[in-house]
Amino acid sequence: MENENKKQSGCVNPYAPDKKAFSRIGFACLAVSAVSLALEYGLAYLIKNYYPDLISRSWLPYVLQVICLYIVSIPLGICIIRGEKQVLMIAPKPEKSSMSAYDFFISLIACFPLMYGGSLIGTILNNILSGFTGKTSDSGLTELFSIGPVWLVFLISVVIGPIMEEIFFRFALIEALRPWGWKAAMWISAGIFGIFHGNLEQLFYATFIGLIFGAMYLKTGKIRYSAAAHMILNFFGGFIPTLLTKDVVGDTELINYFQNLTYNPETEEEIKEFAEYLSRIAPYSVKILAYYGVILGLIVSGIIIIRIYRKDFRFLPGERQIERSAVGDTFFLAPGIMLFIVGSVALMIVNAIAA
Repeated sequence: MENENKKQSGCVNPYAPDKKAFSRIGFACLAVSAVSLALEYGLAYLIKNYYPDLISRSWLPYVLQVICLYIVSIPLGICIIRGEKQVLMIAPKPEKSSMSAYDFFISLIACFPLMYGGSLIGTILNNILSGFTGKTSDSGLTELFSIGPVWLVFLISVVIGPIMEEIFFRFALIEALRPWGWKAAMWISAGIFGIFHGNLEQLFYATFIGLIFGAMYLKTGKIRYSAAAHMILNFFGGFIPTLLTKDVVGDTELINYFQNLTYNPETEEEIKEFAEYLSRIAPYSVKILAYYGVILGLIVSGIIIIRIYRKDFRFLPGERQIERSAVGDTFFLAPGIMLFIVGSVALMIVNAIAA
């Protein structure tokens, strides 16, 4: 009988509670994504049938996305995560501290090479995928930036998006993951943040900057710093380019001229016409070149900062420790995590095929 009891006790997975907690986190992320998509398509269907005049508005899908994702689904996901009453999901409250202006500035600048480097990786992979499918998928923000009103672009990309995403991915997720230590909390939350975007264009840069945002939250216990950094990055990376290119993109005559220019101006009339169009595009070109000059400087500065300070960050261990050999089964094979990853990958594939 004693031997039988030992065998039975030996069969018990000591990480079963951990696996259950990770699964709950995965189901919460899956719920946010699935509910948001379902609501978005459902509302679009109702509007198409009952308010057909609105369906032609180019900005409508993005307003629906904000309502369905940020106002409805993310609060739902937070409720699912924080509804767990087991001890494993309740870490000691972090000691809150302030971040100096210098530390915030250093952390912010370090984001630029990660953001643009990750974006470059995503763009390359996206182009490779496009070579096989013949179609190009994007984040959806590309179209929003080109067709949406300036106030809508600012509201979504600079205000609502960063605040709500930091509340979910940093505050809710990292607090749920804190019992497994800072390193696990930072990497898992950043990985989920990248995968959650559902497209290759944003996958890598969202993951990379998510590491910095996670470090800022873990060091201070406050989302105000990561949210501010997120807002500034979106302002520089999305909103300013929109302002710089919106007028020239809207000038269809100017765009059509240069797109259809297949010859070298030779006659006096052709040279005069070319000079006229060139004078119209010159102010835009100077502004855009100046902008990317600043961005290049920030990228170089960020690389230097990362090289100098990369070893200064210290990871605090968690109360729960999982052996490396058990990580695959405990985390990646947790049902909720598996379904979230599979669902997100499927969404990426659908977006690539249906683009």
